[in-house]
Amino acid sequence: VQHILEHAGALRHLRALGCLFVTSAFESTNDEILRVLEKGHTRDDMERALEIAARARVPLRPTWMAFTPWTSTQDVVDLLTFVEEHGLVAHVQPVQYALRLLILPGSPLVNVLRAQRRLELGDRVDYAFGHGRFVVHRQLHSHAGQRG
Repeated sequence: VQHILEHAGALRHLRALGCLFVTSAFESTNDEILRVLEKGHTRDDMERALEIAARARVPLRPTWMAFTPWTSTQDVVDLLTFVEEHGLVAHVQPVQYALRLLILPGSPLVNVLRAQRRLELGDRVDYAFGHGRFVVHRQLHSHAGQRG
């Protein structure tokens, strides 16, 4: 999104060269989620990017991270409403509505989740979430047959 805002004039040149569309990582319509993910843009910025692209006649194909540990049911409704209200239904690939954020051990987001008390401390943890709640999957390691 930031690239579109910073280089708005380039879209017209891209169009003249035959560009059919531009993909941009919108990720969420919730400004708080965008802040936590350090995306560097807001919902208002996404709307401005859409206006710039429309003036240049270069359709945007936003990508979404529909499910994060911070996503509420209302956030999903807001995302779908945003897509419909901005005429993006034909420009969003269906898989975009099912993508969820994968948080791997060592990710900076692990500390954010721990600070928010959304994660428990553990030896080795794989993180996943779904169905509107955050789930911690612990991997148990068998020490049977191992020598210390």
